[in-house]
Amino acid sequence: MSTPGNVPPQAAALHAEAVRLGLQDGVDFGVAFLTPQVGSEAVLFTGTREGFVVLYQDCDDVRPLFGSAGFDEAARAFLDEACWLAASRDRGPYAGRPRPTGTETWSLDQLADAFARRTRR
Repeated sequence: MSTPGNVPPQAAALHAEAVRLGLQDGVDFGVAFLTPQVGSEAVLFTGTREGFVVLYQDCDDVRPLFGSAGFDEAARAFLDEACWLAASRDRGPYAGRPRPTGTETWSLDQLADAFARRTRR
């Protein structure tokens, strides 16, 4: 586990944004360096040598959802996925909304624009 002095600033800002959106740390999401452990189902964010990865954990099954060399793209994907998971638990900005279908072929820019519209307050 990391100490607060060596948490990357981007990770701290991403963690703070997820909490601001009403997501529960360790329950709905986990951010490397900041979340000591997560429950049985959560969306995770971590870095690799190649960039950043968004993972979905369900019990012992962990699978990648998104990877990017750029932090911003991976962070948007992470927040979107974590918000949808939290919505199924009646939390966060998407609570009460059905998850959109038909977005599987959208570009990253289209997904980012849709995320920005859904989370505006």
